[in-house]
Amino acid sequence: MPLHSVVPDVWLVSLPWTNVWLLGVGESLTMIDTGTCRDRRALAAAIEAGFGSSWRLDWVLLTHGHCDHAGNAAWLAERHGARLACHSEERAHVEEGRTYARGGIEAVSPRSLVFRAGEALYPVRRRRPDLLLEDGAVVETSLGPLTVVHSPGHTAGHAAYWCAERRLLFSGDALLTVIPFRMRPGLAIAPAIFSEDVPLARTSARRLAALEPAALLAGHGWPLLEGTAERVRAFADGLPGP
Repeated sequence: MPLHSVVPDVWLVSLPWTNVWLLGVGESLTMIDTGTCRDRRALAAAIEAGFGSSWRLDWVLLTHGHCDHAGNAAWLAERHGARLACHSEERAHVEEGRTYARGGIEAVSPRSLVFRAGEALYPVRRRRPDLLLEDGAVVETSLGPLTVVHSPGHTAGHAAYWCAERRLLFSGDALLTVIPFRMRPGLAIAPAIFSEDVPLARTSARRLAALEPAALLAGHGWPLLEGTAERVRAFADGLPGP
């Protein structure tokens, strides 16, 4: 999986299931999301091909703890001495391995079965986060400060990361740039089968649209770099609900 330069000092590793974002200036890098455990070799090869040995990983920032985003977080943090961070409402999943499947009568729902299967096929090695994030927190990186934007709905503790200086929005799964299942370019929110609260996800999408990003760098799909603010606003305005 090659490393693609998207905008200055921001690179994309497009893995089979998920986008991994690398950002930074000089030797100091921050990674946003990490792919599945089965992506480890491809991810390491892409970073080595792009940066050689002259880099260090300072931060691993998770948008959420799903197995396609957190699969290599513990390994990267331990191997490279990076600090691992996620929103406080994702802690139980990242640190304790709490399942995203629901209990009770919903334990046999399609959503719960999908999550149990995914968590079994792509196990996530758990690790205590070095930093628990809240809405509005700022993470200092060599690219510049990243502001945490709590964007629940897909998960309770989903966090997007906003580089206000350059108007870059790392949206995770709160805003996608691929139409789910059709796999063609377009703006979307995650399907209900993968999300905890779809109405709340719509509210989060509207909040992210209000940032008026110049670039939308999502967890799934392609970088959106042209007419971004207008296109995201039009999408958010067209979502149903209040």
